[in-house]
Amino acid sequence: MLVVESVAQGSATDATDLAWTHTPITGIRRLMVVGVEWRETIFSASGIGPIEVSRDATLFTFHALVSSGGVNNEIWYLANPPIGGAGNMSVVFTGAGIGEGGAGSLIAGSVHFTGVYLANPIGTAASATGSSTTPSVAITGNDASNLILDSMAASYAGAIGARTVGAGQTQRWDDQNTSFPLGLKASGSGSTEQSTEGSVTMDWTLANTGTWTVLAVEIFAGRMGIIPMRGVIPVLR
Repeated sequence: MLVVESVAQGSATDATDLAWTHTPITGIRRLMVVGVEWRETIFSASGIGPIEVSRDATLFTFHALVSSGGVNNEIWYLANPPIGGAGNMSVVFTGAGIGEGGAGSLIAGSVHFTGVYLANPIGTAASATGSSTTPSVAITGNDASNLILDSMAASYAGAIGARTVGAGQTQRWDDQNTSFPLGLKASGSGSTEQSTEGSVTMDWTLANTGTWTVLAVEIFAGRMGIIPMRGVIPVLR
């Protein structure tokens, strides 16, 4: 059975890297997914963006990116991360050297799944952008045993306010930064929802209008199957 075992998050302002701690990993058929949300400013170095995401120095694989109006959003993943460990999570940015500005706001959330189909753990990302109080993205699901995960980044010129997760979704991380240049404010959030065979909409409600980007991916559950020549024995795949 595909389940979320643990979550964690971190945030920083005017940063070129970010570190946080995630609960030591346990379980079988494991997957870690990290959503990275950042807001550029005019002080940010040209071409700034994550070059490396890791846990205890084990590198993640880049999966998807969406950007709009300086509001950026990426998803990275690590199949079968090592069990245990100190749980030191890290995002390192490129394009920002000494004296150059980092991301005005940098937020990341990490989610640890078990019961994943490791041969193909994560599906093609769907993305959407806009400026409103109702960020959303539609993704095509494959099976009700899977989970949909989304990552939502938003930037606000005025008051920031709270973010409310959509019906049927479970919030997995949520943070905001309000003390970075030009009076801008930004948030980063993520959630999961049970998938289905067909369209699944991941949505949020913002207290105030923001420029936003959303990514969504389907996490595939391990399947029960029969291995030929061994009789009727359930085997997790």
